[in-house]
Amino acid sequence: HTLLDNFTRTTKPSKINYETKLYPVLVACKFKRDAFRGNSVFKSPTAVAIHPLTKNIYVIDALNNRVQVFDSSCNFLFTITQSMDYPAGICFHDSRMYVTQFTGNVITVYTEEGGLVQSIGSLGDSMLQFKSPLGICYSSYNDAFYVCERDNDIVQVLNSDMSFNSFIPGLVKPVDVKAMRKELFVLDRQ
Repeated sequence: HTLLDNFTRTTKPSKINYETKLYPVLVACKFKRDAFRGNSVFKSPTAVAIHPLTKNIYVIDALNNRVQVFDSSCNFLFTITQSMDYPAGICFHDSRMYVTQFTGNVITVYTEEGGLVQSIGSLGDSMLQFKSPLGICYSSYNDAFYVCERDNDIVQVLNSDMSFNSFIPGLVKPVDVKAMRKELFVLDRQ
């Protein structure tokens, strides 16, 4: 019995309807994409997460090795650069920020202000080892994290304390994962 058993499996794409009033900042914010390293300018934005309490917007800027943080009105607040090695995915759980490091092959845990808490994992294809981790999400339904490993063709499932739980095999280059209630959505190249 794995945590995946609690989710509904489907191969058909599902339409997800979000109420517009819950996510107005995603429509209202327009950021610039540029090769410069200024605030509110991105070289390679790859992921976004909204802090569940403050509603601040955290945007991964992969090629500049940073996370830029904005308030809910899209005003720049601060940048997080500590221990970034091509950050790729981001999510929140219990006021902690979890960032996958694509070339570092780790998950880095930060405070919401950007203070480094810990790094988890190393390069490999075993438990708590990662190979090109990209998308990450937390599921309150299963109290677990799901991490896409592009070059291992799996999603690694971690318990909320970041200990190993299981693998979801049979994927082709998974790039992102999201959990919503009892459903898990994995974006891969199949």
